Amino acid sequence: MLKKDYHFILVILYFLLSFIALEFAILGFVCLLYPVLTFYLKGSKKWCKTYCPRRSIFVNVISKLNIGLKAPRSLVGLKARKVVFNYFLINLFIVLMSTFMVANGKMLPMLTTRFLIVFKLFEVNPMFHFTTNPAVLHLSYRLLSMILTTFIVGVGYSIMFKPRSWCAVCPITTIVSTKK
Repeated sequence: MLKKDYHFILVILYFLLSFIALEFAILGFVCLLYPVLTFYLKGSKKWCKTYCPRRSIFVNVISKLNIGLKAPRSLVGLKARKVVFNYFLINLFIVLMSTFMVANGKMLPMLTTRFLIVFKLFEVNPMFHFTTNPAVLHLSYRLLSMILTTFIVGVGYSIMFKPRSWCAVCPITTIVSTKK
């Protein structure tokens, strides 16, 4: 197992693999499910405090660019947490429903990354494709977009405020902070 200071390598690996073969972006489901399963099986926030690759990259890498401003309550408080969590749920719903629509031929796949669901960023030109299934490619782009969006926002938080400011509103933290 990686030493906790080096878990950020997993974030880099996720993005690299997604650019080598876009289908690897589906591993984003592991990024979403593993911490939740860890919490429900072990009953602690050990994931957030020890294993989270984003925490690792924000603390060990991005913190070197930190400006150190005090985070406004409106960006890290309970209301912000609820907004981010609801955005996450709505986005996940859109990802799943649009993938079902693509799979059923009712919608063309979106073959570009997006920031905050709406703003087109770029098309990935991977070295390899494992499948030509439009639904798989659509799902890959949507998951990559979700993870890229939260990563960009988290980097912004980490540069402007304390390195772990994103953790205050992270949807995974919200899920694992609920009582069993």
